[in-house]
Amino acid sequence: MTTFYILAFALAWCIKIPVVLSNTNNFALRLLPSFLPALTALVITAIIAGPRGVGELLKQAGRWRVSPVWYLVALIGPMLLNLLALILPIPFGWTFPSFAFVGILLLPKIVVGTFFSLGEELGWRGFALPRLQSYYGTLTASLLVGLLWWGWHLPEVMAAAQAGLTWQQSAGLLGRDLVLDLAASILMTWIYNRSGHSVLLTTLFHLSIGLLGQFLAIPNPPYVSLVSVLLNVLLCLAAIAVLVLTRLTSSITKKAVTTEVPG
Repeated sequence: MTTFYILAFALAWCIKIPVVLSNTNNFALRLLPSFLPALTALVITAIIAGPRGVGELLKQAGRWRVSPVWYLVALIGPMLLNLLALILPIPFGWTFPSFAFVGILLLPKIVVGTFFSLGEELGWRGFALPRLQSYYGTLTASLLVGLLWWGWHLPEVMAAAQAGLTWQQSAGLLGRDLVLDLAASILMTWIYNRSGHSVLLTTLFHLSIGLLGQFLAIPNPPYVSLVSVLLNVLLCLAAIAVLVLTRLTSSITKKAVTTEVPG
């Protein structure tokens, strides 16, 4: 597990840091790191478990035969939280943003987003999460995956600093993203376990968190900041609800559909 994270971080940061420092807009270089968690997981699995282990890992990405309820949870749930975060400020004088719907032009962006989200999720949730759960239990594993997921994205914060943010604003951005990743990680573990270890569904959740924003024109930075804070609060409340209602810390693992973890 240590080897997986060292490689996933080192390979990604070797690309991310130069890209951020050079401020390049090269699409391929910016998105290439998203494949590296999956690639690292596949290589390590091939070494320790052979072709059979690789096949088992890849099956999680194509595990689509699950209850439609989980598709609703993974796709619609995050979008509803986003919508609620957008609506809550309206009674206090804020204006709901106009829709900037671009129709068919948005479809390639969604397809690409799904593809690259899968590149991350196959590593974080497909490979790392089951192993960490077997050692530390579900809640601790969720928080560890969330913390490391956040850390993997740290070079992107450098881009925010380059964009003119103060250190206080950069620290606030770091804190906001950490809370979001930890809360989202708990929710994604819940989806992953209850859906029979479907990385496809965690990928859809990953994509859906920011999907609504693709349809909206939000030119007001203070409003964006407020909505981001509200979204974090709502995600935390949703994660707490999952912890309480399903007794995640003690029983969700027992109820999960288990799969063999090679190695």
